[in-house]
Amino acid sequence: MQRVTTALKTKVLVTLTTIAWICGLLAAGSDGPLMPYINVAGGLLFLGASMVLGRLLPRLSEDSTVAAARPLPCINPYPGRPSVRATQPRRTVRNRPAITGLPGQGISPRFARELGVV
Repeated sequence: MQRVTTALKTKVLVTLTTIAWICGLLAAGSDGPLMPYINVAGGLLFLGASMVLGRLLPRLSEDSTVAAARPLPCINPYPGRPSVRATQPRRTVRNRPAITGLPGQGISPRFARELGVV
């Protein structure tokens, strides 16, 4: 129960901090009669929310309360196991032979006649 409560608190705190981050970003770029004051307040709100999110997001991924994005294939997140790239079969591209103008070598005879090669 304690772990569920902590995870729920972390999710709620991340959500509220993200909303504050967005509001700070909008206020920092707003126009109006009190523009310098609102811009400074929005910048401070944005900075504070960024710092709080910087501390909360690693804790959120450690709790595994949110599905993390898939890692890039070139990065091996598990040092003891083979990487994703090593386990996937090698894919090759099988194209038709180059168009040389001869029927049967990549183009149909009808298309070769239309080109005037045959």
